[in-house]
Amino acid sequence: MQFGELLAKRRKEANLSQEQLAEKLNVTRQAVSKWESGASMPDIETIKQISDIFSVSIDMLIYGEDRFQKKQMNRDIRTQIIEPIFMAVVFVCGIVLFIISMYAYGELFQPFPLRVSLFLCTVSLLYFIVSKIISLIHHNRF
Repeated sequence: MQFGELLAKRRKEANLSQEQLAEKLNVTRQAVSKWESGASMPDIETIKQISDIFSVSIDMLIYGEDRFQKKQMNRDIRTQIIEPIFMAVVFVCGIVLFIISMYAYGELFQPFPLRVSLFLCTVSLLYFIVSKIISLIHHNRF
């Protein structure tokens, strides 16, 4: 769906005439008609206003619903499949580093200095904490 078609659809869903939308945007009805027919495009400031009026993203207005939905689906795949796998790998790496540091402190790697053991333990803990914070920020839960 192109910009003009999407604009017309959203305008009709909001029960607005071209004239009413034009008044809200401080443009002429003819300008709205040209946008809907695809003869021209509004400037970026007007697109921002349209986005606010109809509560849709600027991406959706510019790229159209079909392309926006594909982008959204790709984002969903990334957040539902790839990121949990990545976080599991990060977690396992943290656990492995922790186990290595515990062995380094124990009898198995007695020649390891205590500083190396504590360093490995600290690195694994920081690795886990930072990865969780990044995950929370990325998912807007922080």
